[in-house]
Amino acid sequence: MITTEQVPATAKVIDDISIANSTTRVAFALGPEDVKVELVEDKSLTVPARLNHIHFFGQMNKDMREWYAKTFGATMVPPNPASTFVQAGCPAWP
Repeated sequence: MITTEQVPATAKVIDDISIANSTTRVAFALGPEDVKVELVEDKSLTVPARLNHIHFFGQMNKDMREWYAKTFGATMVPPNPASTFVQAGCPAWP
């Protein structure tokens, strides 16, 4: 479920889906062990699906990010002082 508090003020939320713009929609799914997955529809993609980035929350977030970088070739995203999480960019896998 996505709420208006989780999206930019310019986005609308209809039926638990955020409408960011005419080509992008965002939804969240909550999985086992409270893993939150963000699903983004981008109609401009030229492939059926693509992994873009990963957010890491928790006590070992930097360790998790380093593991993803080592294991999957993710790139470190510079820290954002205004953010509560660290993230890594993922390579465009086919």
